Amino acid sequence: MQTITQEVRQINRLSPEPTVDEEKGTAIVYLYEDITEESSSRLIGEIEKLAGFSVQLKLKTYGGNLDDTLAIADVVKEQGIQVHVNGYANSGGFIILCAADIRTMSPNSTLMYHDITYGYMEKVAKHEIHMKELKRRRQLVHNIITSNTHISQETLEEHDRSTHEWYLGFEDAESLGVITHKLITKEVTEEPMEMEPETYMVKEYEEISVPEMKNMDDSEYNNTDEGTDDDTTDVM
Repeated sequence: MQTITQEVRQINRLSPEPTVDEEKGTAIVYLYEDITEESSSRLIGEIEKLAGFSVQLKLKTYGGNLDDTLAIADVVKEQGIQVHVNGYANSGGFIILCAADIRTMSPNSTLMYHDITYGYMEKVAKHEIHMKELKRRRQLVHNIITSNTHISQETLEEHDRSTHEWYLGFEDAESLGVITHKLITKEVTEEPMEMEPETYMVKEYEEISVPEMKNMDDSEYNNTDEGTDDDTTDVM
């Protein structure tokens, strides 16, 4: 029997329930909400219950808590989870996407990167301690992105110094190696088609061939739109 608290949390759930095809051995889990302790714990639990399945995570999130973001990113990497963006993957969502080996996004989706933000009221000495830890975590984020894409450490540091968010569309993400596969276009026939729900597993995608890029100038991808984030302690 559920407790009142569990019932309330279930009502507040924004992400769809996982979909599982036992015959094909595939499953889809969803993160269509902010990244919080609750949503990350639920998502990680759902992934762990699907051991032995080929799992894809569908993302539509503005981001959230950094610690929970890194926890999801670790599970995505360790479990070989495919990640697909539907609409937007901002901040922590961008980090989770970059952690996957197989990364896809819908053509009209948008990605966003920015430096770690936090709110902290304390003495200067406490700020110095806190900043040291934030810089360590920032490097963890950089490592995830640079190890799986063509985005360089220098590029990330440049955007960290900026007061603006960095937005990437489909073509930007493709050229920078942020996405690895794209949906194969299917021909439209005049005959009626028996439609089935798409699972969007990787077999329906073709791999993107991106030439190796070194010392890449990403200045053309810089975005000068101001953001409106009001994040709290240690959030992306």
